Amino acid sequence: KKVGVRGELIKADASKQVHAGIAVLDSYRKEGEPLRNALVAYNVGPNAKDKSRGIVYANLVEQNAAKWRQEAVTFLQEQPQIESTTPNL
Repeated sequence: KKVGVRGELIKADASKQVHAGIAVLDSYRKEGEPLRNALVAYNVGPNAKDKSRGIVYANLVEQNAAKWRQEAVTFLQEQPQIESTTPNL
């Protein structure tokens, strides 16, 4: 609700789910959180007492970010209908 996501997101199409996830993560970053802390909060919730699962998630993202970024760029470059809107990854 904080970032304008309403309704049952689980039933939404993938692009709405991705946009909602980005909005939530971005809201943590705009609060001044370092990326690592924002990833932890994104995974377990901002008020979670046990952040261990979130730390594992943050480690995974940090370890794989460059690989995933390249995969995304390659995928987007292979999509002629969206080539002109390829984000700057």
